[in-house]
Amino acid sequence: MISVDADVATEVTAPALLEVNYELGRIGAVPITAAELEQARQYAVGTQALSVASQSGLAGTISALVGAGLDLEWFYQHAVNLQATTLDEVRAAALKYLRPSAAVTVVVGEASTVAEPLAALGAVERG
Repeated sequence: MISVDADVATEVTAPALLEVNYELGRIGAVPITAAELEQARQYAVGTQALSVASQSGLAGTISALVGAGLDLEWFYQHAVNLQATTLDEVRAAALKYLRPSAAVTVVVGEASTVAEPLAALGAVERG
């Protein structure tokens, strides 16, 4: 499961959703470069290290792993796995998981303001 969230002003909800969907689709359609992959690796490895730099961060990370059904071995192997990931694997994953047409979108906001603009993007159900 992939989750994307955005905190936007009510009046730009529909344009923001359109942009998110565009970017997700673009990631699958336009292959990333080796430089982009390396930047993403460095960011992911760096944020992983920062996530356990404090006791509370370590506790939060372990809690998130347990909640996702992962163990500490996954955490230890994560940086190694990131380093081994190829451009082809990234593209295959993007094509498989980043498909806006298959997404379930939940918008929280003032329905009377956002429903009509969102309807231009697809069916809107009010809950």
